Amino acid sequence: MIKKSLLIGSALLLLAVLAAPDAQALSPIRFGVKAGIQTQSLKMQGMNWNELSKSNNFGYQLGVMAQVPLGPVYLQPEIFYSSARFKLQGDLLNPDGTMAESDVSAKYSVNTVQLPVLVGIKLLFLRVFAGPSFNLLTDTSNKSGKEGVSFNSSVTKSAVAFQVGAGVEIGKFNIDIRYDGQFKKPVQTFTFGKNYTETVKTKMNSWQLNLGYFF
Repeated sequence: MIKKSLLIGSALLLLAVLAAPDAQALSPIRFGVKAGIQTQSLKMQGMNWNELSKSNNFGYQLGVMAQVPLGPVYLQPEIFYSSARFKLQGDLLNPDGTMAESDVSAKYSVNTVQLPVLVGIKLLFLRVFAGPSFNLLTDTSNKSGKEGVSFNSSVTKSAVAFQVGAGVEIGKFNIDIRYDGQFKKPVQTFTFGKNYTETVKTKMNSWQLNLGYFF
């Protein structure tokens, strides 16, 4: 609850600065908004699914950003909401290897509020950047594809990830493509039905395509 309040307060403060008519006159800092799509990969270690298949739907991200000139480089902190979506399908096994359920499918999404702090350099209209990304809030939502089989998951994502990418900036518009990776494999717990629970290590990385606009 405290984290949510801090997040909402930070977002409102940044929006207030964006709305200030003379913000550009007071500071060389530029503020903007961004939105984009992403495709993500998911790797799981230890899951007792037979012939497990994973299909990745396109996710999305949207948020706000600032750009601070620092001589030959710039600092670009951002805060945005990201939603990654997956579908799992296969035969579920018992711990002893016997069949528990056949043809089980489940869809779920991993939703995260991220705070990347990027350092970049501009070469004419081109730019490259990299930096850490702090995951502030993470939750999951899910829906089982088979009647009678409940599917629940809780994610403890890596607190610190990283981003690296490149893009072009033309006037107030910028387009970039970036890779979002994890320093360690977070733990994820799946619960099937009421009694079967399994904890596995997961690794989720994504490629993002973003469109931004500076005011």
